Amino acid sequence: MSDTSTDREPELADDEVGAHDAQPADDPAPDADEPTAAGDDRAQAEDDEVLEGADEDGDGPAASDAESDSDDEPQASADGDHEIDDEVAPPVIGCLRCDARVALGSRYCPRCGTPLVRSGEDAASRLSRTRRNAPVGIRLLVPLLVAAIVAAVVWLAVVNDPDAGFRDDVEAQLSRAVDANRELSSQLLRLRPGGDGGLALTAAEQATTELSAAARELEQLDVPSSETARFTRASNALAADRTYVATVLAVLRDPKSSELGQLGSRSARAAAALATVDDITPAAKAIDGTRELGRYARAPKARKQGGSGSATAAGSKGSPFLTTLDQRLSAERAAFPRTKRGFALLRAARDGVASFSGPGPRPADAAAAVREARELFTSIAADRTAGAARARALPTRNANQQGIVERLGAAYQASAATATTLARCLGSGDPKAAASRCLQQVRARSTAERAAQQAFLTAVAPGRKAAGLAPLSPDL
Repeated sequence: MSDTSTDREPELADDEVGAHDAQPADDPAPDADEPTAAGDDRAQAEDDEVLEGADEDGDGPAASDAESDSDDEPQASADGDHEIDDEVAPPVIGCLRCDARVALGSRYCPRCGTPLVRSGEDAASRLSRTRRNAPVGIRLLVPLLVAAIVAAVVWLAVVNDPDAGFRDDVEAQLSRAVDANRELSSQLLRLRPGGDGGLALTAAEQATTELSAAARELEQLDVPSSETARFTRASNALAADRTYVATVLAVLRDPKSSELGQLGSRSARAAAALATVDDITPAAKAIDGTRELGRYARAPKARKQGGSGSATAAGSKGSPFLTTLDQRLSAERAAFPRTKRGFALLRAARDGVASFSGPGPRPADAAAAVREARELFTSIAADRTAGAARARALPTRNANQQGIVERLGAAYQASAATATTLARCLGSGDPKAAASRCLQQVRARSTAERAAQQAFLTAVAPGRKAAGLAPLSPDL
């Protein structure tokens, strides 16, 4: 036994020397959790004891030679009844530092002294110390990608809505009808028994024209399958409203008409029908003044009205400013049919030339429609810009008149801005796509234009009423 131990000790010493020689001279100092030199000595001593114990038990080289001769011979137990299997070698693992083979469960590597991971908790702790944060570029890029995805979803859901043009057209026609009703209601509320119904009659005639045009434009629209309910509500509202306005017109023309008995029920149906489209365009209190109209019609001195021309002519004689203003409006109104045709051409290019509904002949194809529309809006922009300057140059005698002509100039300037935007937008691209894109792009301009026109109409209305003039048409 002593000879066997003596033979293995120098061999282990050589391994220990080789392990130390393999480390570079400038190795950094061991980590705080690594063993010191004293720890290495203790680990070596433990290994020596293990080896010595193995020699004493007959596990050294000499013993192994003897065992090799008897490997195939079965071992008997103490009582001679059972065989004893060979001992199974313990599992080993590799050292993470020097790759030495170490028995599983050892705390330190016997060669280099590196602590060994022994449990899941130690492994998790060791793994957590090796984690690294993502690079700064990636951490900044992820929120940007999320924001881009959200923006794309919003764009697809809102901006790139294929039915948005249809909804805008429906809203425009309903707004047109509601504005005409409100103007009519304002005149009906001013009626008095035995008074003059000329202004109310003019408003009713204009409302009839506006409602007929709105219904015609609505019927020409190409209705998407997803917008059938909206279209039905709008059509029913316009139909009920037209019936009501026709009754008002008949009563104003002949207070003794049999239509007077239907006035209350038809006004109620029209108000209810307009309430169903209030989510499309605000229509609250658009129907009003029927009580005043009934009192007016039942008055003993109520007389038939032949029209509004006499009232307009009489009023113009008493107001030189309003006469000049009316002349300027008449001269500038020539641009309105061209504007109407230009928009009709763009809708035809977008929806198909077979759907064309506007003044003048139908275009040959979408390209011809876009080309003519661009020429029209280019000339309209120039005319409206000049008209704004001419309106602001009208002679005035007080601040109120100056405010009126300034608002008229602003309305013409807003119209010029709309036309300029369309003319520039239609410069290139597929005709159908260009028409759709430009109609979408000009919405904000159209809204600003309508607001400027309404500001002018509101400013001039009191003066026209005092002079006995009929209200102006919104088609400036």
